[in-house]
Amino acid sequence: MKDLTLELEIDPVDPGTRAGLIVDVDSEALSRCGVAVHIEKSEDGHGFGVSEIITIGVAVASGVASDLVASAITEATNGVIRRVRSRRGRSDGSVEGIAGLVDDERRREPDTPPDEVSKQ
Repeated sequence: MKDLTLELEIDPVDPGTRAGLIVDVDSEALSRCGVAVHIEKSEDGHGFGVSEIITIGVAVASGVASDLVASAITEATNGVIRRVRSRRGRSDGSVEGIAGLVDDERRREPDTPPDEVSKQ
């Protein structure tokens, strides 16, 4: 299992919904592909207050493709993912963008700073 943290900026379907209902951590899409998600924190988004910023911890089984992880996260979200940030990068909320971040995080050494990784 590989653990990673993603910060999602989400425009929920129903503004005012609490984080646990915006990201359905018990979603069948997540369990079906071997991904476990838990919510680490939630805060109001920037701008007009419609969005929510939800930080999730993601545990991924070693054999699961990053695009399946991204697709499951997207499917388990009750809203539009606008932006995603990991420890080492950012992307839009597309499945491809999220998969790229997940893939990048999975390939990196756990405690290697981004500058050191780019020198390898």
